[in-house]
Amino acid sequence: RFSILTPVHDPSPLYLDRAIASVLRQTAGDWELCLYDDASTDADVREVLAAHVEADPRVRLERGERSLNISGATNAALAMARGEFVCLLDHDDEIEPDAIATIASALDQHPEADMVYTDEATIDGDNSWRSNFLKPAWSPEFFESNMYTCHFGAYRREMVERLGGFRGQCDGSQDYDLVLRLGERSDRIVHAPGVKYYWRFHARSASAGAKPYAFEAAERALGEHFERAGRPGEAESTRLPGAYRRTPVESTDRVAVVLAVPAERQEAEAIATCLRAIAGAPAGPGVELICAAAGSGAADLCRGIAAEQSIEALVVEGPPAASRAELFDLAAGAAEVEAFVLLAEPVVPDDPAWLAELLTLAAIPEVGVVGSLGLSPDDRIEHGGVVISEGLPLVADLEEHLTFDDPEWSSPTQTLVRDYSAASGTVLVRREVLDRLGGLAAQGFDQLAEIDLCLRARAAGLRVAVTPLARMRRAATRCAAAETSLAELFAFQRRWWSRGVDPYYHPWLCRQRAILTHLYRFPRFPRPAPQDHWRPPSEGDGGPAPDALPSGAREELAAAFLHGDGLEIGPLHSPLRLPPGAAARYVDRMPVTLLRRHYPELAALPLIEVDILDDGERLDTIEAESQDFVIANHLLEHTGDPIATIGNWLRVLRPGGVIYLAVPDKRYTFDIDREVTPLEHIIRDHEEGPEVSRRRHFEEWARHVEGVSEEHVGERADALEQIDYSVHTHVFTERELLELLMHCAERFGGLEIEALRRNGIETLVVLRKPDPEAPRPDPTPAYEELPEPA
Repeated sequence: RFSILTPVHDPSPLYLDRAIASVLRQTAGDWELCLYDDASTDADVREVLAAHVEADPRVRLERGERSLNISGATNAALAMARGEFVCLLDHDDEIEPDAIATIASALDQHPEADMVYTDEATIDGDNSWRSNFLKPAWSPEFFESNMYTCHFGAYRREMVERLGGFRGQCDGSQDYDLVLRLGERSDRIVHAPGVKYYWRFHARSASAGAKPYAFEAAERALGEHFERAGRPGEAESTRLPGAYRRTPVESTDRVAVVLAVPAERQEAEAIATCLRAIAGAPAGPGVELICAAAGSGAADLCRGIAAEQSIEALVVEGPPAASRAELFDLAAGAAEVEAFVLLAEPVVPDDPAWLAELLTLAAIPEVGVVGSLGLSPDDRIEHGGVVISEGLPLVADLEEHLTFDDPEWSSPTQTLVRDYSAASGTVLVRREVLDRLGGLAAQGFDQLAEIDLCLRARAAGLRVAVTPLARMRRAATRCAAAETSLAELFAFQRRWWSRGVDPYYHPWLCRQRAILTHLYRFPRFPRPAPQDHWRPPSEGDGGPAPDALPSGAREELAAAFLHGDGLEIGPLHSPLRLPPGAAARYVDRMPVTLLRRHYPELAALPLIEVDILDDGERLDTIEAESQDFVIANHLLEHTGDPIATIGNWLRVLRPGGVIYLAVPDKRYTFDIDREVTPLEHIIRDHEEGPEVSRRRHFEEWARHVEGVSEEHVGERADALEQIDYSVHTHVFTERELLELLMHCAERFGGLEIEALRRNGIETLVVLRKPDPEAPRPDPTPAYEELPEPA
């Protein structure tokens, strides 16, 4: 089914051997490796190729007498292919053992797909990890800024052949050119989350910037793509290597720039600064400036400013209690234009071409809303793309100390056009889109109205693009916009809760709270060993721990203690990898269809089918002494009564059976500001019932995890309790966890703690149920007794 194409031209023999070996380790068997030796001169390279061809019939080789260069050699490998899909592997890179299996699984779920791509990481010459590149779903505007799909990719062979294969004039960016042409023919492009490819960073590699001609080839491919699409403007490189832009073009569309001025929170100087800047910018003759004012006081203020500054501006007066969204809609009804720029607050454009940048993107028929980059007076980035996580809008791509033009690093936030679920701050929307969606205030939102509009546009099949090339700087010294009320926030969450995982943000990152890390910048986790499957931290437990990702310790303990038949409770998308001789049935309180609704952020991930519907804390449907093991990773902290839960797990175990746990350490998770749960509290929950303290746990979550102000803690706790939100009911460090386990050992008659091991952000525990018939251990001390010191 899969033909892996690898053109070879004098790589390091060691790297070549590793590349081929990584293919041979594939857990899926339906593949062939098509090697085309592009006239290599190194005898060691030819020897490596010959050895692998002789050892495995799935490895096929053809040799060229003269070099065809990268595109020609890849086309020669393509001519060898017999698979339905072709995959590209560079001669010095590696793939994970389940890379092909991951692609196959994605195609099983999306059989219509013409292309599937995974995430990737960069590694050094010694295989040490450098960085991860976690990617969004197919994002056409982002792709025109950066060849982000890159590795590992699988392409329908028939489509590649129909496109004419790889073009020599784009050598160095031949894969970018191919996907640009493929994307013009098909939008059946699927992202399969997971780091499955390792791009080697060394002196001669493109990853190290050793092939500057590749950037020129990318510009050429992109320019031809714009010509084929009928889009004016030229392709040019940006200051970020490998990032590109389309030069803005002048538009003849009439545009209304609308500033909403509420009845309160007015800052006259900021409004005057904004109007001067907008009116003075060379935006073209078709630009109309509108002040939509709430009440006569605000309207008179705007008229006075316009008259004093000799600015031609239409002032539209609305009711004093009108919301910002209602004011925008009022202005839209008063203007005969093709597009609207909605200013959330008084701003000053940083660049005279700001409107041309917005209109250039808005001219793409599939783009419904265009957002800008919003800056504070002191260069802090305040507005941009918005990620939707669990129905809540979170401003993406902002670091706590990130400023525009930060000399420390070149930020994609400051350079690349991106597709997002929504945009905040200054946005542009075409009139026909605004009318089609029923206006800005159609759903009754105020501060979240633009974000709601974006989501409605996406629901209508349109895209939202955000460009950092249109930069709008807040004119006021303090933010003039009102804070979003909790009532509006909760109403927004109820409306958009079912949207599922945000397609334009990686699903493993969507459960991060508050400000999200953007696509190119991640905590520097170590690369997993080749035999380990990299998986995200369970349920948003990522934190500052440098070794936060599982490194194989889970599997090592599993191999040492698990055998026979058992249960795994709540595996979702990350079941424990079991050793030979162990088999598990999966338990959860709801089937997969309902789990996807309850955890929309996991919608893009393959959830494990549930074998047994049961409450994992009770296991009422499981017979006593019927299981050899129970696995419960990142579950104990969610339970209302941990003591009773451990007792129920012991009940279903046969004598000698084990409980396998992974419990997050609160110091490395979003629970860091919460107090640890003392053993006395847990005992009280067991003896008096967990309902006694249930409300307190929701309040703790709202206060310390979500950061809700004290006056609104009760309101937020009500909302969490109403939807039965799965919070961390109890929080532990290793010490408190050990105290709980020792109490359970005493309470349940000799429960044995077999293993206790730190693993990044979590503590791994193995507990054994006593077996009266098992041989007793030798009481002789396993250490040498030392004499008393003199």
